[in-house]
Amino acid sequence: RTGAGFEFVSVDLGALTVRVKHMSVIDYATAKVLSQEAYQGGVGQAGDRLLSLARRQFNRTLQSDPLNDVCKSEATITRLRIVARKFENRASLPGTEIRRKAQYFMLSDEKLFAAATVASRAEKQSVNESDDLANMIRAILTTWTGRRRGKQADLFRRCGGASSVAYVHRLIKFVESTRNRLLTLELCAFLATCKDASLIRHFHHFVKEIAAKDAKDIETQGIPPMEIKQTQNKPGEGKNAQQNVQIHIQEELVQRLLDKLIIKEKPSARMLVVISNLLG
Repeated sequence: RTGAGFEFVSVDLGALTVRVKHMSVIDYATAKVLSQEAYQGGVGQAGDRLLSLARRQFNRTLQSDPLNDVCKSEATITRLRIVARKFENRASLPGTEIRRKAQYFMLSDEKLFAAATVASRAEKQSVNESDDLANMIRAILTTWTGRRRGKQADLFRRCGGASSVAYVHRLIKFVESTRNRLLTLELCAFLATCKDASLIRHFHHFVKEIAAKDAKDIETQGIPPMEIKQTQNKPGEGKNAQQNVQIHIQEELVQRLLDKLIIKEKPSARMLVVISNLLG
């Protein structure tokens, strides 16, 4: 074509060469699989290696597709997770003094929440559904649970394994923003292990919400006819029949909550009383 006084012809070609363009979708899919495996069961050196490989694949994706904002976010999340793991590993080294452990755990939490913030921001900007924030929330809960059950249990017993109560409050906000019922139940299971008064209040609040929703389910399903008949046949309890049925519903709710929370440690008598009082 001719334009502005210049005409491009075949002699203007210097040489014909092959330009290889890699399919970034393959590298990206590989990175996602590796990252997901690290979320689900990557602990110790195996988890570190999975994250390292995932980061490499994310970077390869960005080399051929530098405008992929989703990949940029996930690469950043992976990098922050790697740094957090390094601090966790340093804190677990034999002979590390308690003060230094606390510093490492706080730095680890800082990186984990930086990754969660990136995931939350990317989720709001993306038109497609993403599970990065939910995965990060579970990764944080898993990290804290590991600390609580480890040798440093006494160090963070007050806030369930978190380096500070403030980080737990931040996690609560993240969970509330997802409106994910399963995540709320998992958070309840974690909060049940905390000793801080403000966290116990949050636990009470979540249990009330769960109880209110589950009460409708139980009322819809109804109480077993035999239970109602036995209650109504007791002499002198005609006025209290409905109350006895309500007690039965509450007991059913307590058991359901305990089953759903999936608390691996044996629930304490105090916790049973707390839940019973909330439902009463």
